[in-house]
Amino acid sequence: MSGTKFYDLIVIGGGAMGLATAYHASKSQNVSNILVLEQYAFYNELSSSGGSSRQFRLQYEEDYMAKLVLAAIPYWDELQAHTDITLRTKVGSLWFGAADVQSSEGQINAARNVLDRLNLPYQNLCAAEIENEFHFTNLPDSYGGFFQPDGGSLNTPAILRTLYQQAAASKRVILSPQQKVIELIAGEHEIVVRTTSDTFTAKKLVIAAGPFTNEILKLLGIELNIIIWQMVSCYFKKKHAGVDFPSWFVFEEPKEYYDPGLYYGFEEMSWSNPGFIRVAPAFALHTFRDPADRTDRPDAMDVWRTAQWVQNHMPELEAEARFKSWCMAALPAHNAKKMFLDFAPHAIPSHRNIVIFSAGWAFKFVPLIGKICADLAIAGKTSVDISKFGIEEFYERPCDLD
Repeated sequence: MSGTKFYDLIVIGGGAMGLATAYHASKSQNVSNILVLEQYAFYNELSSSGGSSRQFRLQYEEDYMAKLVLAAIPYWDELQAHTDITLRTKVGSLWFGAADVQSSEGQINAARNVLDRLNLPYQNLCAAEIENEFHFTNLPDSYGGFFQPDGGSLNTPAILRTLYQQAAASKRVILSPQQKVIELIAGEHEIVVRTTSDTFTAKKLVIAAGPFTNEILKLLGIELNIIIWQMVSCYFKKKHAGVDFPSWFVFEEPKEYYDPGLYYGFEEMSWSNPGFIRVAPAFALHTFRDPADRTDRPDAMDVWRTAQWVQNHMPELEAEARFKSWCMAALPAHNAKKMFLDFAPHAIPSHRNIVIFSAGWAFKFVPLIGKICADLAIAGKTSVDISKFGIEEFYERPCDLD
């Protein structure tokens, strides 16, 4: 490939957010051609869209986050209309444990208050009720929680395939794998994007590169304050075919040997290791800033701690994990910031022609964030309140800094 090619919109990152952006942008009459650049193959396991599933929940300790989930539901329904495969299950979401324990996912009492304010349904439960109804055991009597019936799980591979297929079906979208971006030049009226094999020019740019965001932004001389977690998941075989679970999250007091006491799990998933239950730590022993620092295997201590929790509290599962998986999750380094979703910082010339999404537990918002990114890039605005996700803090750095 050679020569410069011109596009109305280029999207860097071919994971869920990048594909959702292309899908929504392709429906606009104001763009004629869209290019999605993915540095690996599509559907790879090397970034934030790896793995088989994500949790979907309405409960948050912030009203604005719960409202964002509610706003995303019509877009999930729209995407579901394009496939017969279930994208979002509705088995419910169980939160339980110590009601005042804080986590990156929130807090039980605070989330319950939000559900009350938004008039969303849930059922309060004591420890004995949780054990009797949901197959857990050895819970302290002081534990409590709630069951929210609208929660469930997201079928990650099917969502990626559906978004890819819908984008590919549009004559306006080109999906280009194996395109690692090595240079960006942001001008007042256009952005030049050079990859290892070609050069492209666009009127607008969306960067949705997950944990690789700062690798892209450093080409523009800035970086965001992002930390990357190497997340681990374990699959435990069910002892009895009739046993199943909702999606769930447990909040416990931190223990010795760096065990924050935070774990989560899913129902049995027909699309991923049927007959097994996925359980995972909601923390990561291995955290880093540079994606090159990821390892090629799950952290053994995270796996061991998860197996210990299962042995102590989930007697319907075998004690040892048969399968493990892992992926990178980019998060804002400051816990108060839920994600970055904004125009590029003012350090970049004509920054309003570049949109950035990165960092956060955001898979439950995928089709909505894709719509927001497309609207920001094409129309320069969105009807959704994203003021909490602005890029107020960033670091300027030399463009040639390694």
